[in-house]
This record gives sequence, structure tokens and C-alpha cells, in this order.
Amino acid sequence: MQKGSIHCVPCFHVTDTLMLLPAFGSFTGGYPIKPERGEDIYAIQHNHIALVRRL
Repeated sequence: MQKGSIHCVPCFHVTDTLMLLPAFGSFTGGYPIKPERGEDIYAIQHNHIALVRRL
């Protein structure tokens, strides 16, 4: 991935008090995530989970 690139993959959004799980299926809208300082984003791709952004 290049810096500033946009990818649409299922992901976990983790904060100090909340963990949003990825949704799969036809009713998922691909809602863009805009993490704030102290939040992590983990992407799922090819049966692997990877930390893609830590603020």
C-alpha cells in the first residue's frame, strides 16, 4: 500500500473503549473509517489480519 492510497477491505476499528467488528455481506456499505489519535485499524485480507494504521 502506498501512503495516501484508498483501499476498501473489511477491518476492525479499535479505540480505548470500543471495538467495531468488520461486516460481511450485501448490506455492508463500505463506510469510510476516519480514525483519530489513539485508535487502531486492522485490515483483513487473504485470511490474515494486519495492523494498517496506528495513530
